[in-house]
Amino acid sequence: MAAQDTSSLFSGDGWSYKLVDIDRRRFLKGGLAAAGVTGLWPVGAQAEDGSTTVFTGGTVLTVDADFSEAEALAVRGNKILAVGSNAEVRKTAGKDAKIIDLKGRVVLPGFIDPHAHVITGAVIDSVMDYVGMARFATTADVLDHLSAKAKQTPAGEWIVARNFDPAVQTL
Repeated sequence: MAAQDTSSLFSGDGWSYKLVDIDRRRFLKGGLAAAGVTGLWPVGAQAEDGSTTVFTGGTVLTVDADFSEAEALAVRGNKILAVGSNAEVRKTAGKDAKIIDLKGRVVLPGFIDPHAHVITGAVIDSVMDYVGMARFATTADVLDHLSAKAKQTPAGEWIVARNFDPAVQTL
């Protein structure tokens, strides 16, 4: 059995990755392929069922044109079903609705976006050198690493890195 080259294999507590040499053409082809595949994903998230949930017992900030406040909010699936008084919302939601007591807390509109790029993330992980804070604590460490990489990289080839953050990787 041949020995595995581990010179470009990095790992830590629960993670590992391997650096690969890549030319500009392969990098661009991978990026275009990943972008094309993401077009196949269904648009929009869907709730698992059509159940209705009523949030009541607090303040619902609607952020409408008048910044009005409501007593209750009903949600069915991924859609807001009703906003208004407790009685109106409960009537619209129906007797089988799940009731969540806000206990005086406030509900305001928002979006949850985990921002996961699963396909492109996998491609990027295989073609870009990770220089983030989990690997390098300081900007100087990152620059030393990239300088050493530049000395090993043939003229005309790109050095592509990701996750450098000077806000947390101090001098």
